[in-house]
Amino acid sequence: MKKLLAAVLTVYVIAMSFVLVGGLLQKQAKEAAITSRATHTSRSLAAATTSYTTATIAQHNSESSCWLIINNKVYDVTSFLSEHPGGASTILPFCGKEATHAFDTKDQSGGGHSSEATNLLQDYLIGSLAP
Repeated sequence: MKKLLAAVLTVYVIAMSFVLVGGLLQKQAKEAAITSRATHTSRSLAAATTSYTTATIAQHNSESSCWLIINNKVYDVTSFLSEHPGGASTILPFCGKEATHAFDTKDQSGGGHSSEATNLLQDYLIGSLAP
């Protein structure tokens, strides 16, 4: 009887631990999502009011700092270079430059980037091209 009680108690403690850990993980995930939305919103607001000259953008022409101009908006894609499905080498020639045509034609294949890629681009928006 004591062994059965000890086994049931052990299972209960383990189950409660999973519930507690699961609750903490859910709380952390919610907090991270809220922080991410707040960061994205504040970054978007800052990007909406920041403009860059072509001379400033041209200084960001390397793998360590890669800015692109796409449709008169400026994107810092430095952190995305290693994640790009086509590899960094497909983006690097456009760092510090106008890249609208390249983005719209996707390596001159004629087809543009997917809607997912276009949406992802917003995560890297830092401003607009100065008039």
